[in-house]
Amino acid sequence: MGLSYLAQDWLLSLPGRPEPVAVQIVEATPQQLRVKNVDYGYADADIGHIFVLDVPAAAAGQLHPR
Repeated sequence: MGLSYLAQDWLLSLPGRPEPVAVQIVEATPQQLRVKNVDYGYADADIGHIFVLDVPAAAAGQLHPR
């Protein structure tokens, strides 16, 4: 799959929010994943806001392809 897999848009599930937020991966390491907000409908964070996720959390269903 390679880099094209990381370059696609993703959906991030956040606690207390019924709809997932559209994000893009900006950095991936074995320990953390940094994603930026690209969802104009999410008023709680500006476009480009960076969310930092621990890799196990991302693998546990918090982040999934759009």
